[in-house]
Amino acid sequence: MNLKDIANRAGVSSATVSMVLHNKGGVSRETRTRVEALLIENGYTIDSKSENGEKGGRNIRFLKYSLSSHLVDENPGFISAIIDSVERECRRLGYSLTMTAFRQKATGEIFESLRRERPDGVLLLGTEWTPADCRYLEGLDIPLVVLDNDLTNLPYNCVTGNPYSNIVTAVRYLSSRGHREIGYLLTTEPSCNCLESYRGYRDALTELDIPFDEQLVYEVSPTFMGAYHSMRDHLAAGRSVPSALLTNNDNLALGTMKALKEAGYRIPEDVALIGSDDTAAAAMAEPPLTSMHPDCRRIGIWAVRLLCDLIEYPDSPTTKMRLSSYLVERKSTEK
Repeated sequence: MNLKDIANRAGVSSATVSMVLHNKGGVSRETRTRVEALLIENGYTIDSKSENGEKGGRNIRFLKYSLSSHLVDENPGFISAIIDSVERECRRLGYSLTMTAFRQKATGEIFESLRRERPDGVLLLGTEWTPADCRYLEGLDIPLVVLDNDLTNLPYNCVTGNPYSNIVTAVRYLSSRGHREIGYLLTTEPSCNCLESYRGYRDALTELDIPFDEQLVYEVSPTFMGAYHSMRDHLAAGRSVPSALLTNNDNLALGTMKALKEAGYRIPEDVALIGSDDTAAAAMAEPPLTSMHPDCRRIGIWAVRLLCDLIEYPDSPTTKMRLSSYLVERKSTEK
């Protein structure tokens, strides 16, 4: 997609897109955020400047990595909120920021360029990053922080919304509302976060002395329409539905909600649903979807601060940071 296409998609002029690309003033924050997301999605890099208008003495590279793109490009509100908070915190601290979006097939090339260019630090959006991809990090010798992926049991600095605790909290909540049959929507293309969430689901059932039942785990495709069609297939095959369902992604919950409502189920009277990511779509659903809030702003802020500490104090021990997530107080779809 060229700059003119991006302008048409964003509903702005080509001049506005150029101003955002080259970090010029005169563009509202809302428009800038929307255009930046499209630029990054289409492989453009955006150079930030420090608040005095000059290039900062330190340079941070932000890498937006996509494997399937289902969790990154189809969840723009969540990702854009992280990127926006990273950009603001870098600007506040006087760091120069360069953003690069790339697919899995370009990973080797991207990390080779990092070794040549040697930025002062790297922020890696790890939503779709897998343990197998960590081979590209070996011998990098550049301060690195991974966002939105805990990379459990691997020696990397991470800041994440802690999906494991998210789901444990949600299961406990459903149990407190009297649910003893609690099902789980598991994506057919699970990321590390998805697998951590699923582990949290199973551990929470054990903690609450609720028997695990494989028949209450529903595999669904990792998009809104994919989840909708998957749940339609499950229902057509005669699978029963428990009194409560949860998942670690709002799109999966919303697609499932659509299929259940079409099949005559009442939400939440017949089936309670909980998603995750606290997206705008969850709030606008009918009825509104209860969703776990990962606090994207804090994820971005603390990732930048941790990276800056690693840059400024290279001899300090590595640390894994986890941001606790919490259940948002909003209109609940629970029984």
